[in-house]
Amino acid sequence: MAALRLDLIKNYLRPHKRELIIGAFCLIFVNILSVAIPMEVRNIVDDLKEGFTFSYVLNKSTWLILMATIMGGARLISRQLVFGVGRQVEVSLRQKLFDRMLEQDPGWVQTIGTGEVITRATSDLENIRRLLGFTVLSLTNTFLAYTFTLPAMLTINPLLTFFAISVYPVLLGTVGLFGGRMVKQRKRQQQALSELSELIQEDLSGISAIKIYGQERAEQEAFKKLNIRYRDAAINLARTASTLFPLLQGLSSISLLLLIAIGSGQLSSGTLTVGGLVALILYVERLVFPTALLGFTLNTFQLGQVSLERVEELLNHEPTIKDKDNTVNITKPISGKLEARNLSVSYEDSPRKILDEISFKITPGEIVALVGPVGCGKTTLARALGRMIKIDEGSLYLDDNDVMDLKLKQLRSNIALVPDGGLSWYLPKFMGFSKAYEHAIEAKKISAEDCLKYGMANKVVPKEELESETSKWAEKLAKRSSQSLNHTKRLMRESLQVGYWDTFHNEAEIQNELTVSDQNREAVKAFLEKREPNFD
Repeated sequence: MAALRLDLIKNYLRPHKRELIIGAFCLIFVNILSVAIPMEVRNIVDDLKEGFTFSYVLNKSTWLILMATIMGGARLISRQLVFGVGRQVEVSLRQKLFDRMLEQDPGWVQTIGTGEVITRATSDLENIRRLLGFTVLSLTNTFLAYTFTLPAMLTINPLLTFFAISVYPVLLGTVGLFGGRMVKQRKRQQQALSELSELIQEDLSGISAIKIYGQERAEQEAFKKLNIRYRDAAINLARTASTLFPLLQGLSSISLLLLIAIGSGQLSSGTLTVGGLVALILYVERLVFPTALLGFTLNTFQLGQVSLERVEELLNHEPTIKDKDNTVNITKPISGKLEARNLSVSYEDSPRKILDEISFKITPGEIVALVGPVGCGKTTLARALGRMIKIDEGSLYLDDNDVMDLKLKQLRSNIALVPDGGLSWYLPKFMGFSKAYEHAIEAKKISAEDCLKYGMANKVVPKEELESETSKWAEKLAKRSSQSLNHTKRLMRESLQVGYWDTFHNEAEIQNELTVSDQNREAVKAFLEKREPNFD
């Protein structure tokens, strides 16, 4: 069980003290009326033994209806106020959490995981909202119900009160047992639904790629598996609920039966009036619901405590990359001079230096291309320029200013970094928006097998065969018409952005253009002469 964090709860509730005080007074008023109404019913029932008139019944009925109406209004106000506090805290925490995430280092999201961050910003915040709304209201109401109701019951008949509430510990234990199971089952159901939603989103965003590569059957099977998982989770939750609630009803009935059975004997002996018995029955029914709800409330409280710790962990996490105490403010426009002086970069999870004492100068207006194999440090260098990763002082300079001395906001506002190689165009079309976005923001490497799976690669071969296979394919393509290859490539790319009839029209235009070309004449001539064409 999570540590009791009443300090955190108080901190979150303190800004809403006014609403909580009003809600508490409303709850107190509700509980006073909840005690007063059965007492009034007792007096009316006992008075009816002596005879009654129509005006007496009308006046008493009107009075009871008025009290019940006022009680209902006060209860409504208390629920709206307290639940509203929970909602306000949820919105405020979500904003704080989002603002805090934007302050973190780019590598932080990759370390903790996107899914984990999203869970804490959604499910955990919902648990906190229930903790500060439903749980606060329920615990307060249960406490007040017993505080006001038990003394009233004892004044009527202590013995009957003891027997009536003797079943309540069993009731509470049953709820606690089943409630914990229902919480776990509900989490499994939510997780299954989340996975279903994610798959639907990915498939809708990548529907074109699915149809082009004939992946409908595979996606159907994936959806079927997740749908069955959601069905099983929902059925298990429904089974537990359908077992618990009849059981609670049966236990509460035992309490009433004990009250009626023992109370009947006291009625005959004259130690209890009919009105007193009716009032006790009303009081017992009044305590059943908050007692049964207490088990769910405690489970919700425990979940809320865990979520508080998880959210606070993110809120209290300090970024490793931040402004120095004394920063330089650049007043003149940035010219764009970049210089590296023995720049070295390594990651915490790797002893190898990605960049090892590199030095260079880039003058304003100069265009520089970094070329190298995957993993050689091109992306790492780009991140270092904007201080997205840790670097040493005196290793990078912008306009002769050490980037470590500049404010992060000022530095990054003068450096533009966009996904390279058309990444933001290609990936969503191949992988769907969700997966593409995940790979982009977390800088995840895409395996060769996944590239082949998503249609991003034509073929995967062992490393030692790469050069030979590439040469074979290049030789094969070299024999084809260069005009045909270029136009086909262009048409394919344009087809992803234009409609069918536009593509049809573009094809017709290119075909007409190529019909009178030298390469087309060579192709026709080679066909008639039964030889390989020569497009050189």
